[in-house]
Amino acid sequence: VNRRAAATTSSGTTSSGAGAGSTAPLPVSGLSTLMDVPDPQVAEEEDQDEDSVLIRLLDRGDEPRLKEEASLVSGLDSSQGVLLLCAARVYFLDGYTVAADGTVYECGETKGSDSVIKWSYEDIRDCRRGRYLLQDRALEIFSEEGINILLAFADRNRRDLVYSSIQQVIAPLAESTEEGVAGMARDAKVERLPFALFSGKTVTQRWESGEISNFQYLMNLNTLAGRSYNDLNQYPVFPWILADYEHETLDLEDPAVYRDLSKPMGALTPNRAEGFRMRYESWEDATGEGTPPFHYGTHYSSAAIVSGFLIRLEPFTKLFLKVQGGYFDHPDRMFHSVAEAWKSASEKGGGDVREIIPEFFYLPEFLLNTNNFDLGTKQNGVTLGDVLLPPWAKGSPREFVRINRQALESDYVSQHLHEWIDLIFGYKQQGEEARKCLNVFHHLTYEGAVDIDAIQDPVQRQATISIINNFGQTPRQLFKKPHPQKRINYKAQLPMTIAWRNKLERLVCSGHPIKTLSAAMSGDVGQIVAGDRPDKLLAVRQGQLLVPPSWTRCLDWNSPTHVLLSFTFDTGRDAVVYEGLHAGAITCAVAPHAKLLITGGADTTVRVWLNLDQPGARRLTLKQTLYGHEYPVTCLAAAVSYGILVSGSEDGTCIVWDLRRFRCVRQLRTSLSSSHGSVAALCVNNLTGDIVSCCRDGIFLWSINGDLIVSVVGARDVVSPILCVAMSEPSEWADDFVIITGHRDGHVRVWQVAFEKDSASNKWVQKISVCEELLPPPDIDASGNPISSPLPAVTSVTVSADQRRLYAGNAIGQVYVWALPDVAKAPVQMDHVEQ
Repeated sequence: VNRRAAATTSSGTTSSGAGAGSTAPLPVSGLSTLMDVPDPQVAEEEDQDEDSVLIRLLDRGDEPRLKEEASLVSGLDSSQGVLLLCAARVYFLDGYTVAADGTVYECGETKGSDSVIKWSYEDIRDCRRGRYLLQDRALEIFSEEGINILLAFADRNRRDLVYSSIQQVIAPLAESTEEGVAGMARDAKVERLPFALFSGKTVTQRWESGEISNFQYLMNLNTLAGRSYNDLNQYPVFPWILADYEHETLDLEDPAVYRDLSKPMGALTPNRAEGFRMRYESWEDATGEGTPPFHYGTHYSSAAIVSGFLIRLEPFTKLFLKVQGGYFDHPDRMFHSVAEAWKSASEKGGGDVREIIPEFFYLPEFLLNTNNFDLGTKQNGVTLGDVLLPPWAKGSPREFVRINRQALESDYVSQHLHEWIDLIFGYKQQGEEARKCLNVFHHLTYEGAVDIDAIQDPVQRQATISIINNFGQTPRQLFKKPHPQKRINYKAQLPMTIAWRNKLERLVCSGHPIKTLSAAMSGDVGQIVAGDRPDKLLAVRQGQLLVPPSWTRCLDWNSPTHVLLSFTFDTGRDAVVYEGLHAGAITCAVAPHAKLLITGGADTTVRVWLNLDQPGARRLTLKQTLYGHEYPVTCLAAAVSYGILVSGSEDGTCIVWDLRRFRCVRQLRTSLSSSHGSVAALCVNNLTGDIVSCCRDGIFLWSINGDLIVSVVGARDVVSPILCVAMSEPSEWADDFVIITGHRDGHVRVWQVAFEKDSASNKWVQKISVCEELLPPPDIDASGNPISSPLPAVTSVTVSADQRRLYAGNAIGQVYVWALPDVAKAPVQMDHVEQ
């Protein structure tokens, strides 16, 4: 997953090559606190001029309105810089400072435009006040691209000045619960109070009613409590969910497989709980510094715990070494087995009371030693490599993460998650209630326990910082009273979706085409836009594209003169012709959103265009040309939720591009690619990021990180060339999604991906196979008898937004729909002529 704790942006717009990377390690500067302002004489000695610095780093014409020193927090470190609020954009200049006279100049080794982070105000989704080193002086800024940065200021007043200045500009962006990054307006309290929000609900009420998942709610609470991916000392914290890591199978309906969420990790077993209780009651402060009693000398979340879990992934490997003084820990103490980690944190003696991190629910790669780090050998002779998984994971990190997430969203956890929230974010976090339930930690882990800036002695100051870093930090307390329980009765009302466990043989096909393209647009059906209602179905022919989100603008590149025609879909008016988009024919196009158009061409390039959303715009602005293919580009697919674009070409090669920075991420290619022809179809799962690529007789399922999950090539099931593909998206944790392919023989084939035990190796392997084959009803003659004639090829397939209907378009402009029984009787408006 393309995750960054801090974003850096280059001012250049040069083309990106296929070998370019898309991720960068967290910057490490060796600084743990705000740096002192250097003497202004340094700037004079370097003969720097503020005007030249700002002209070089800022966009033309952009004038600073506010300059404020801040530190960019990243991982375990912070780097000195300057935050500039300008007329059009927000800039952070890494490695710069502000003199007493307001002059901006360089103060570190980082120089040039590569040290600049910049966002336009319209790209800022939200900003949240937070903590740094337990002090309320940090600000986290979130962008529409999903990137966020954490800034620490000199004090709370300086932070609040910046916050209020940004809020004045972006106030409308996060006023509704849907748009706020934490699911609610910026300054709304999280408790269940009658706030006048846009949707009338707080994030807690949305969770209670099932509008957001348990995972989303926990991420929201972490954000509101000041937890951040940018700071390892206050990384998002999640609970251990399961307690069974020994059996071959799990029954998620059995309460016995779950951890007791009403107790902290140190109180899950009677003997352990009694030991911690006695420690608290018999506490004597040997230091004489007035340290109050506590149950645990360690914490459930700290930099060491987080980097220890993620040690197999960079940049966390380097961060772990930094925590450990440059060396890996003793192999017997390192994270090597999920079952052992659970036992250590829940049963064994000692001070291990760690909870887990969000990656346990979405990132299988952290369990693999892909980089082949030498992590050492345990005393029993076992060499550390990939993390050992429980038997029910079938040897697959993806399956482990999926089941863990499925357990998190289960009815049992939904009924009891509020109890864990009370411990971590709620009324049992501090005070007498915390003492009663054995939930008191070292006093330096709590907000406001110490004022770092007030400590004059540098040795004592650094020692206090080290204690905070080593002990961890308790989240900000969000609730002062018991958290409400989630209502789960809504689940019984969920309709069946298109998934292979839902008996797809019961799919009912419409008796007639529900839509037929007009004579002016006749030909192979291309794009199908399927909402939740079949009477709102839209369809265009191959070589045409409807622009989201209104779908009222149509693009057409079928002209033999290689131009792109834009017109109003309903009327055909307001036509605009764009010429010279490629050095040859346009072969495919995709519009991820209204502002962006991406085209592929016979000239082997992929091009990114702006200004698509401007009414009557007479020209498109070329944002980037993407190079990497050696043969003509045949198809494109994009997933805005993951910020990726996938392109396929005639030689069978697929390239994954970063849709935010327009750089190549990786290439998807197998030894079979070139021998099986061009890429015929692509699709991306918007919930999981999985990618499906198809050649004429093969299907390949890839993870977003380029791992080939499963494939089928030349099998007897692929009896006819594949022309199009789609995926169902039941949920992020579902394993019964299906892949749908349309074929030249007129058949729609539905494929399932499931685990099977290999008889030779006795290991679990994933295989793909046809679970259902769909055919439209035959034509009927005047006598009512079926007419025997070849079926037209299926040129387009898609699944409705509610995942309850499957649509297929054919080579003669017809669109059919298949629906499960609970929706098959819903009224369908027949539309035989496309207006």
